[in-house]
Amino acid sequence: QINKKINLHDLGSLPYVKMKKRKNAKNNSPTLLNSRLDPGYEEAVRRLRIRVMTEAEKEDGGGVIMVTSSVPGEGKTTVAVNLALAIAKQGKSVILADCDPRNPSVAAVMNDTEKHPGISAVLRGDVTLKQAMTHADIPDTRLRILYGGEPDEDGASLLGSGKMQKIVEAMREAADYVILDSAPSELLADASLLAKFVDSVLYVVRCDYTKMAKIKTGIETFMMRDVKIMGYVFNADTAQQSGRYGYGYGYGYGR
Repeated sequence: QINKKINLHDLGSLPYVKMKKRKNAKNNSPTLLNSRLDPGYEEAVRRLRIRVMTEAEKEDGGGVIMVTSSVPGEGKTTVAVNLALAIAKQGKSVILADCDPRNPSVAAVMNDTEKHPGISAVLRGDVTLKQAMTHADIPDTRLRILYGGEPDEDGASLLGSGKMQKIVEAMREAADYVILDSAPSELLADASLLAKFVDSVLYVVRCDYTKMAKIKTGIETFMMRDVKIMGYVFNADTAQQSGRYGYGYGYGYGR
């Protein structure tokens, strides 16, 4: 149905998975860092990584990729985190940036409970980009993370500024790939403001979740600004369900 209604490149799908939510587990998020993650999901992320890198390499210097969706709850942050992890595990230097000041979510998906200065603090000049970025403690990877910090409504207004453009360009120079997790496109203008500084957009569509009209509106927002959309990923695909574990809230739980 999506392929019939929207003219976007199909980059594949990620299956709906279930995992048992354990109180004492260090990592209960559905990411590649979770040793209990279903192998079928890991393989799907690997395929997505290959396709995304192939699309990015078609463009000269096309390593700045924004991940977004139409509405909250489609799992865009989890997709962004897993994509950054998968690329970093290939030996590439990667920066993962939480660019949703209103609702920062990367820290929760990464299970990071420390306090970090967010993108808003960098935009206001309170800290430098270098000071704000954190080196992920993952063996044999070069992954740095710019966390979102505390929710900040005012910071969202700076996403389309010249300062934001300079931040994106600085990240581009500092890494092979830059993955930006943005706000949903149909809900707010934040994503479209940020999109003018990126090379392409990866659009997340969750299975049986969002009305087609909202998907089309979200995509049209970028097309009207001449933003390149590399394609979409179909998320939490129940046709590929591989839940061999029980999970309290399921994959794509709103991050």
